[in-house]
Amino acid sequence: MTDYDLLHRRLGHPSKDVQKQTQRHTAGLPDVKIPCKVLLCPGCVLGKMSQQPFSSLGKRAAHPLDKIHSDLKSFPIESYHQWKYFISFIDDNTSFAWVQFLRNKASAVNALQNFLAMVRTQYRKTIKEWMSDAGGEYKSAAFLKALREQGIKVLQSAPHTPQQNGHAERFNCTIMDKAEAMRHEACLPDLWWEFSVEQAVHLYNRTSMAHLNNETPFYRMEGGIPNMSHLKVFGCAAYVFLPLEIRKDKLSPKSKLMTYLGIEQGLKAHRFMRSSNRLFYVPKALFDEEYFPWCKTQSQRHTTRLNKPINEQLRHQEIDDTAPPATLLANPWDNLDGHRPNPPIPPRPSQPAPRPPATPQKPA
Repeated sequence: MTDYDLLHRRLGHPSKDVQKQTQRHTAGLPDVKIPCKVLLCPGCVLGKMSQQPFSSLGKRAAHPLDKIHSDLKSFPIESYHQWKYFISFIDDNTSFAWVQFLRNKASAVNALQNFLAMVRTQYRKTIKEWMSDAGGEYKSAAFLKALREQGIKVLQSAPHTPQQNGHAERFNCTIMDKAEAMRHEACLPDLWWEFSVEQAVHLYNRTSMAHLNNETPFYRMEGGIPNMSHLKVFGCAAYVFLPLEIRKDKLSPKSKLMTYLGIEQGLKAHRFMRSSNRLFYVPKALFDEEYFPWCKTQSQRHTTRLNKPINEQLRHQEIDDTAPPATLLANPWDNLDGHRPNPPIPPRPSQPAPRPPATPQKPA
């Protein structure tokens, strides 16, 4: 059963009002009531912070892809795939956004060319205006040439005035708030920031926005209501089926506990991280959205007890270790040597003693 807190984590820690409107304007989400009072969310506290908002200048573009906002975001460490930056592209009319990861600032020109080609091929549109800050990557001769060859009008903010590029700055703040809230709650390593950023952008495009009359950027850009039934809590645990060809032998476990890292773009599969620090992709898995494998202070739940709601089931962290053994949850393998999933074979029962011969009955 999905409750408010679980859906809040699936959607990337949005505000209460945004979550309410997203449920109304998307498909595939469960009908969850919004509580009047919401408890403090650890992910929101760790991943979000208040700051002065960036103001928006002028009216929005009349049609999709008429005007694009862009900004470059750097990170203090390299990611899992050795990315160091991401460059964002935000449509002014629909607020639909794309990001591309970069290893250095010089790659921004290639990212721009790929983005322009995608717009021409997928949407058959030509961008009219380009808005960015005055950073060096946006002022290079190669970057400006790529824009002007397409007949695109270039607009740039004044030096040291990022507020003039407010649309892109606000987008970066929103994405980082979502990404860091999800990553910190799941206790994931810093170098996995690329996965949380990808998931944050995926959720951003499918989240209702007030300036779009509570519709989603996906609806405005693609013309259809987004299906959200595939969403799971980022960073949660999942039991993933292992094909026979990658198992050690036929007696090895058929599934393995992995960490869920979102949807892989361009592939109809979920993305998981194995304990060996290798990525794994499968279309289906068995998820445990209340357990985060990387959180050392959190224990996994026991198996479900019959005739008892899940919210009333006893958790590992709620067990009193000082209580008598009879009050603890029983486990059939606790007293056996070895480890799951292949415990040792229990000893065979001793042979029963021979039965004594029957005493003959005297005839009546």
